Amino acid sequence: MAQTKTAICTPDHAQDENSLSLTRLQNGAINARGKIVVPSPGYSVHLRIIDEVLTLEIDNPPEEFSYAQVITTLPIEQTLHLPTLELPLKIEVKKDFGWGVVSFICE
Repeated sequence: MAQTKTAICTPDHAQDENSLSLTRLQNGAINARGKIVVPSPGYSVHLRIIDEVLTLEIDNPPEEFSYAQVITTLPIEQTLHLPTLELPLKIEVKKDFGWGVVSFICE
């Protein structure tokens, strides 16, 4: 799959550990790549549309697992089909912990 255009997304907090880029592929899909800081291992991340807003949703670790709180960088790697995106674009971050990135602005 050849790549056609990439938007670089800047986190609302100046943290080098957090990054995101969106690349429109020739087949029309969007490839999201980057990384985000979470409180401990076991979290997962998904880019999806929630209430008509493009959202990076960080899901809690499964309850049956117990993780020590060790700040961890979680990779973001997802390809999804979305309609045409207008830049600049704000991506909300949905999470259950009260610190870190709240949104990314993609240009």
